[in-house]
Amino acid sequence: MIFSVAGESLKSMARIRKPMRTRLRLFIVFGSNRSGEFAFGHVQGFIDHRLLKRDGKPGVEWTWHGDDEMDEAHGRGWAVLHDDRMLRGALFFDQGDELEFVARKIGLDKAGAFGPKGGKMTDRQGQFLAFIHHYTTLHRRVPAEADMQKYFGITPPSVHQMVLTLEKKKYVERSAGVARSIRVLLPPDQLPGLRR
Repeated sequence: MIFSVAGESLKSMARIRKPMRTRLRLFIVFGSNRSGEFAFGHVQGFIDHRLLKRDGKPGVEWTWHGDDEMDEAHGRGWAVLHDDRMLRGALFFDQGDELEFVARKIGLDKAGAFGPKGGKMTDRQGQFLAFIHHYTTLHRRVPAEADMQKYFGITPPSVHQMVLTLEKKKYVERSAGVARSIRVLLPPDQLPGLRR
């Protein structure tokens, strides 16, 4: 499930983080294999989660590791899905800050169910998605189109067209006017293995 974090979190973050000039990435993804990822502006990471009940409502708890403006960070978090279908919870930094957030669901639970434009993923599209995911995991930043060009050995227009296709099919999203802002919308367990 994919959740977009609402504006309330942005206000909370402003109290504990220095002001940011770029558009913030605010999301949480819970994959079907207990893994996932999140980004609250410059704080981003990977999560290991468990579903549970809190006060009789569906909930989730997780531990996380990642970075805060490229400094290593880790901690834990929890959230509850309320009757209004909003996810409310908190993210905690080990020996540090905490952040309360509100999020709304924007993705569907099943692979390939990202709306009527999703269609079937081709093998080549799957390899691009796997590359973006693995590059981001290894380098702690998303790849530039030049990185994809070098890896796949294709021309810049071909890479750009693939990125546009992945975005149209709702497999990725990008922030307009922000470099290196591509984000894979599929949970990691729904991506194919990366081949060389």
